Amino acid sequence: MTMAGMIAATATVIMMNSCLKSDDIYTPPTTYEKTDSLKVNFSSNSSFTFFSFKNGSVIANSDSATAKWDFGLRFTTFILNSYAYGPGNAGAILQNGIYSNLNTAPSTGYAYDTTTAQKAIKDGSWYDYNPVSHAFSPKAGKNILLSHSR
Repeated sequence: MTMAGMIAATATVIMMNSCLKSDDIYTPPTTYEKTDSLKVNFSSNSSFTFFSFKNGSVIANSDSATAKWDFGLRFTTFILNSYAYGPGNAGAILQNGIYSNLNTAPSTGYAYDTTTAQKAIKDGSWYDYNPVSHAFSPKAGKNILLSHSR
């Protein structure tokens, strides 16, 4: 048996969704938990902050080359523990829709960080930047669905 986890995030609002996968039978999740915020270092010069769905916590940077983390965040840049950034298989879907209407995550259609230039979540795809005020704002209706690193 393996554990599968999904997350939908809009800016700092993150919804966690997990299910149990047994043999070859996929059972869609029926419940989910919401995490309203995740504290990360928003400096573009610092290291990534790594997060694990399994542990529900931040993972030490010393474990960045392991499958212990699912996604990393630095300033506005997301990285996934897949191909270019780690040995895992974490994926992402940038989906349009109303956050409160998201009850389940798809079982297919996830993109991966295949190279450092080809990221699943591209900078600017989920936020708007105001050069006058230097403010970042989440794009309305953009939801990030993340699958965990298996």
